Amino acid sequence: MPHFKDLTGENFGRWTVLRIGPIHRQPSGKHLVTWVCECECGEERTVLSQNLRSGTTQSCGCIGKERLTKHGGASRGKSKTYRAWCAAKERCAGTRDIHWKYYASRGIKMAPRWASSFAEFRKDMGECPPGYSLERVDNDGDYEQGNCTWIPKGQQAKNRRTVYQISWDGKTQCLADWAREFSVPYETIRHQYVYRGISFGDIATRYS
Repeated sequence: MPHFKDLTGENFGRWTVLRIGPIHRQPSGKHLVTWVCECECGEERTVLSQNLRSGTTQSCGCIGKERLTKHGGASRGKSKTYRAWCAAKERCAGTRDIHWKYYASRGIKMAPRWASSFAEFRKDMGECPPGYSLERVDNDGDYEQGNCTWIPKGQQAKNRRTVYQISWDGKTQCLADWAREFSVPYETIRHQYVYRGISFGDIATRYS
């Protein structure tokens, strides 16, 4: 039997160690210690010592089940509605640089009731129709009931702040349309306008 520390009575996540379990023999011949543990929910399982110590296991699985229930069911990972909810939360959190400028830094947030529960979001918004995306009615408003709707993806692409609606010479249109009008590759104008900081007036004068 391998040497081991007695873990009886210790807690690991939701596990409480009750007693030593059977020694587990790997195909390689190595012997591993196991422990009979009781989860807070009452479930009793035999768990490898190394999994307890590393935190690989925190419960019998009830933690994951509770998360599924809280956020609206096991099918959420396959749901376009759930993915839209996750993406909106990430934008408001500003966890990626691309989101900080356009959302978190502008004070855009998600209603607390939605942020804490996918089920509440889905109850208000319903399921995302095929080919649609989540959009805010007021681009300066929050993700909340009354300011969000499902719209066709093509329409959302035209509404995005990153489309860069630009007014020049009495006309307003997106940067892609200006590129077509000047017969210049879109990426060429975008690089100059966005990354090099050249004013659109100078760009227009150069290509018009």
